[in-house]
Amino acid sequence: MDDSLKSPRGCPDWMPADYYLAENIIKKAQFTTELFGYLGYKTPIFEHAGVFTKSLGDSSDIITKEMYSFKDKNDETFVLRPEATAPIVRLFLSHKLNRELPLKVFTHGPMFRYERPQKGRQRQFHQIGVEHLGAEKNLTSEFELISMADQFLKSLHLKSKTKVLINSLGDADQRKEYKSALLKYLNPLKEKLSEDSQKRLQTNPLRILDTKNKDDQKILEKAPKLYEFLLEDQKNHLDALIKKLNHYNIETVLDHNLVRGMDYYNDTVFEIISLEGLGAQNTLIAGGRYDHLIGSMSKTNVNALGWGAGLERLMLLSENVTPPAPDVGLVFIDEEGDESLKISHTIRQASLSLYTPTTGNFSKRLQKCQKKNVKWAIIIGEDELKSKTWTLKNFSNGEQSTQSLEESLKILKNE
Repeated sequence: MDDSLKSPRGCPDWMPADYYLAENIIKKAQFTTELFGYLGYKTPIFEHAGVFTKSLGDSSDIITKEMYSFKDKNDETFVLRPEATAPIVRLFLSHKLNRELPLKVFTHGPMFRYERPQKGRQRQFHQIGVEHLGAEKNLTSEFELISMADQFLKSLHLKSKTKVLINSLGDADQRKEYKSALLKYLNPLKEKLSEDSQKRLQTNPLRILDTKNKDDQKILEKAPKLYEFLLEDQKNHLDALIKKLNHYNIETVLDHNLVRGMDYYNDTVFEIISLEGLGAQNTLIAGGRYDHLIGSMSKTNVNALGWGAGLERLMLLSENVTPPAPDVGLVFIDEEGDESLKISHTIRQASLSLYTPTTGNFSKRLQKCQKKNVKWAIIIGEDELKSKTWTLKNFSNGEQSTQSLEESLKILKNE
């Protein structure tokens, strides 16, 4: 097959089973977030490049390796959005929504990153996200954020168990002090680190903590912990949050190596991971506080927090959803005649979905209706046309009867 007719690498097509599974997950996410007072917002799939270069940090993997950027005919540089938080902040600023604070945002849609496709990670992927702009910097707002994520996952009846990993990145002063200590520990071991970690040693040492390389992870076992550099009130806050989550049966553990891929996070960060079924790419939901992001993009500083969920990974773990079957199948002797159009129109005007096979004999068309999981078939041959009646066949029990148009519609509408 001509390569131009294949979907781009890392951009899989969705068939009906995928489509309806994704829609089911999104509906449950919307329902859960509405319980917490969140409303839906949408942003374009591409933005001015500055939306991301100002927010994500020059050393993030997204900026250095993964962004899809392009210039339009006016020579302006745009980026296919790699994540949802920065565009929502841009929306907040461009529409001057300060008076709407606190603003609770629910959003979902496709994102784009140039990376090696693998299970649960694609170049075009879909995220479900929430952002709470104007969130108070307290235990309540963070507990609500994480418990909402937990409630959403529970609504999906996932095949695997999950666990919340949590950490605190402190603020700029604590991170600066910790970075110096981490470099002091890692520099003598530089040659033993993976190639990626050696690069991060020069650009953003904290990102080494997020490595998936087993040898790097072993080296990090004896590295200093960021927790040791937190202020006492920051430690107390983190400990209290873990205790509160566990009290409400949300299994939560402190992970000293947990950092986020974007540079804008501070203080509390978390991930909810799958304990089985996904391998290394096991993060289902991730997020935290980003109290300085809005200030970095404007003159307004607003505390905020949020999370994002990878839709494809949730699909891998969720129970399959059967695509909807038509209510009725119409098997007609003369589908070109005006009578077939009249009947089809009448059925659909009654808010019943209709499937009409147009090839093969009566037997073949009935078989096609069965393959579509249609419960009822309306059979109209020459006799039915003359008598203005329909033969109504129930596929679930094999029974069929002759009915008038009005009687048939009553039977079908009562199902």
